[in-house]
Amino acid sequence: MKRTIENELIQWKNQPNRLPLIIRGARQVGKTYTVTQFGKAHFHNCVTINFEKQHELNAYFDNWHPHEIIRKLEITLNTTITPQETLLFLDEIQDCPNALMALRYFKEELPDLHIIAAGSLLEFSLEAPKFRMPVGRIQFLYMYPLSFEEWLLATGKDKKYDFIRTVQLSDSIDKSLHQNLLEEFNLYTLIGGMPAVINTFIETKSYQESLKQQANLIEAYQNDFNKYATKTQVNHLKTILKKTPSLVGTQIKYSRIDSDSPALAIKTSIGLLQKAGLITQIIHSHASGLPLGAETKDTIFKLLFLDIGLMQYQMGITKDLFNSDLSLIHKGSLAEQIVGQELLAIQPSYQAPNLYYWHRTEKNSQAEIDYLIQSGKHIIPIEVKSGKRGSLRALSLFLNEKKQPFGVRISTHPMSKEQDLISLPLYLTSQIYRLIEKMEG
Repeated sequence: MKRTIENELIQWKNQPNRLPLIIRGARQVGKTYTVTQFGKAHFHNCVTINFEKQHELNAYFDNWHPHEIIRKLEITLNTTITPQETLLFLDEIQDCPNALMALRYFKEELPDLHIIAAGSLLEFSLEAPKFRMPVGRIQFLYMYPLSFEEWLLATGKDKKYDFIRTVQLSDSIDKSLHQNLLEEFNLYTLIGGMPAVINTFIETKSYQESLKQQANLIEAYQNDFNKYATKTQVNHLKTILKKTPSLVGTQIKYSRIDSDSPALAIKTSIGLLQKAGLITQIIHSHASGLPLGAETKDTIFKLLFLDIGLMQYQMGITKDLFNSDLSLIHKGSLAEQIVGQELLAIQPSYQAPNLYYWHRTEKNSQAEIDYLIQSGKHIIPIEVKSGKRGSLRALSLFLNEKKQPFGVRISTHPMSKEQDLISLPLYLTSQIYRLIEKMEG
């Protein structure tokens, strides 16, 4: 499966002053596969160390002397590790904290050696009290489930991919083509962006087999809880993982998740699931200026699930429901989930995940904007609608109050442009920045 992060990896490879690279992201989003394929395609050889399976190699990183580490690895693995020609891939690096610490010394003493690290629960090691972040000595890239564009490439829909990447805001999309692209997008939302699920669907053409893979992934995530949480916290994590899909699109109140548990316990558990990459907080921004993150209130937030396919599995949405009515797949929280997922996927890979929304609480004048993005000097409000109709009162209120020139509606409605509104169909979410450029003048 071709991933867009490969372009970032190629740029990293060719940087003259590159740093050791750490790929961050939830388990099973494709980190190992992507790095391995990249290594095979762009290096003379790729040497992979999996610390989860090769525990005996952990001791080699105790002294943090890169030349000695490489010498021992070459002898033990019967291979040659040559700067500029070899990619050294340190997988499941969270199982060897000393290897994480050693990365700074590789930068200082072996700067020409290409090193990439990744791990399933890496975030917990990076934030452990004993870990000292080698600031300025390592670089990060973030990975997510496959986006809709990546889905098109994975399923051989190259022409649709090319069309989405080149369509202009002034173009008129034929009704039948618009419907066809919506149906393709709906299929993607049903299967989701997890590589194992997509691969199963491609190989078997069976929705039921894909459903089994989704079940396996949810079970694997739950099994991981014991690795980073106490026994009491595990119960909270299971509750939150189960309830989050039904809470997407709503402002979070801890009592709605579990009224019998202390708010602090729920807050802590949400933090753990965010570290594991299973959920992402969408933070409230006052949106009175840029950057959006400068005026946030961390206690007011919504939640985004890891993947739309897994979310629907958790909610019990089946293919029968999907086939009964095209619009049902985009009701309420599902539409907000997939748009948020797409917005995360198009953020620069070197940028930590961040999503914002706006909520006004004035009496008799409450309003909410689903997402806010920054484009140039403007704040762009995004309203997500589950169908072709729906009030845009909140969007108009925001534009007037914040003195912004235009907003975006994302729905099943065809693409259109008005004086202060761009309407984008869901399948063009990934192209939002490109398509609004001309509106900004």
